[in-house]
Amino acid sequence: MAANCFSSGSNMFQEPRGENLSSAIGYTQKMTVPAAVTAQSLYDRFSVPPNLQEHMLRVAAVAEIIAGRCAGVTVDFSSLMSACLLHDLGNIVKFEIDKYPHYLGAEVVRRDYWEGVQRDMIERYGTDDHAVTAVMLEEAGIPVVVRRLIDSKSFPHAIEIADGTDWTRKIFLYSDLRVAPLGIVSLDERLDEALARLEKYRGRADLADAARRIESQLASVSSPLLTDADSGVIDSRIPELRKFPLPGG
Repeated sequence: MAANCFSSGSNMFQEPRGENLSSAIGYTQKMTVPAAVTAQSLYDRFSVPPNLQEHMLRVAAVAEIIAGRCAGVTVDFSSLMSACLLHDLGNIVKFEIDKYPHYLGAEVVRRDYWEGVQRDMIERYGTDDHAVTAVMLEEAGIPVVVRRLIDSKSFPHAIEIADGTDWTRKIFLYSDLRVAPLGIVSLDERLDEALARLEKYRGRADLADAARRIESQLASVSSPLLTDADSGVIDSRIPELRKFPLPGG
């Protein structure tokens, strides 16, 4: 018998399916959580720039769509969404603001402010973005299962993820690879952008090939994978995803 698309994870979600996904995640009205920690509350707490917030929100929206369409595989939906919403929480410490000021979007007019925030965050946490995010997540009380998922998602793990059977990790990495700094792009566009911008990945055709394998794997269980029409859906989900209640905290 084929497994359900969603596992219950932390019992926060009860196996939502396809077109019922939005009603199944009516968390803000139906849950009784004292002083709920939301994605937005952590963005505010850790001074996350708006463009970085939008990246994580779009990754979560893409993952939500893909997971909602999948069949025959098991996905820990609660952990997936939490991880997508928080995976780059500390990335301001590695921003190259001098080189890519346009990535700040409308906030480029407050470039001096964000450079000051970056200096403060580096002084407090250091310059290793992965380590900074890990410390922030621990400070926020995010459960270990979500923190481990975030730690295991990065692009260097693409071959391992492609070779494995963890569909939550596949959706997580692929969703991140479909969202460039300035919005939704094709996988090939994202790979070209990342390989050009990030010197440490140049020449890593093996990782790019693994990412394409993951895309093919997901296309076999989630149909359609993503369509042009989904862009509007992704943007429309951002306000609600800001209010997504995070486990722990």
